[in-house]
Amino acid sequence: MHLNPVMPQRPLSRLALLAATLVAVSVVLGGVLASMASAAVPGLQRVTSFSASDSLASKSVTVECPAGKQLIGTGADIGGSGFQRVVLDDIRVNSLLTRVTVTGFEIEGGTTASWELKATAVCASPLPGLQMVQATSASDSQNTKGATASCPTGKQLVGTGGEITGGLGEVVIDDVRPNPGLSRVTVTGFEDANGTAGSWHVDAYAICANPLPGLQLATQTSANDTSGKRILANCPGGTKLLDAAGEITGGLGRVGMIEMAPANPLTEGNTVAAIQMDGGAAPNWSLNAYAICATP
Repeated sequence: MHLNPVMPQRPLSRLALLAATLVAVSVVLGGVLASMASAAVPGLQRVTSFSASDSLASKSVTVECPAGKQLIGTGADIGGSGFQRVVLDDIRVNSLLTRVTVTGFEIEGGTTASWELKATAVCASPLPGLQMVQATSASDSQNTKGATASCPTGKQLVGTGGEITGGLGEVVIDDVRPNPGLSRVTVTGFEDANGTAGSWHVDAYAICANPLPGLQLATQTSANDTSGKRILANCPGGTKLLDAAGEITGGLGRVGMIEMAPANPLTEGNTVAAIQMDGGAAPNWSLNAYAICATP
């Protein structure tokens, strides 16, 4: 019987070895990238803090992110029985992105009713490129003014904040408005029905980061009438809330924001509420709720 000889195997060429190596590397990188995409905002966490509930003319409350995490989004609430005579003055983001401070002032004439503030911080493990950008309006006695904080080229808006300085209860935060492209936020203030002769200014805070998977803006609009309003902007399925913002249209300083609140859990979206303030009748007005959402 004649048997065919077994031919010895040739060693792989350098080209073949390189091709095999590249395939292996691409498989590993694919797994790493898939893991990164599924954890685009790692360690996402909602933290809250409450002020005392009393009838002091002004109060503030600060909430800190846990150690090792940074602030990516904010929220603020006015609660209690005297909230219709309290204006939201500050949602102030610190430069290190570790905390947010919420401040409220009673309007002219004050109130003997008790009221309280809640500050909400949305925190996460540090995101690539995370930074805060601040913009400041002119300081004068004009009855309305605004400031727009824009993210640097190549970065996108993930969180917002705003602050009135010098209003002392006679200026309301009317808008904390992200643009649809999530590159900037505009904060607007209006003097109330009685106005003020003093100078005041507005600060806008943009929390920016490198682009995130699934980053998008969800919006909900209320009816246009004279009643108080509370609406919810829901994040799409598969995403979670990073930041809560809102806008009053037509309030002209006679309507005050009382809630811009990231829901618990963060899959539920952003609740925004506003009410006509004592001291001035408002015409028809509407409310927009904005939720900045991304893949969790």
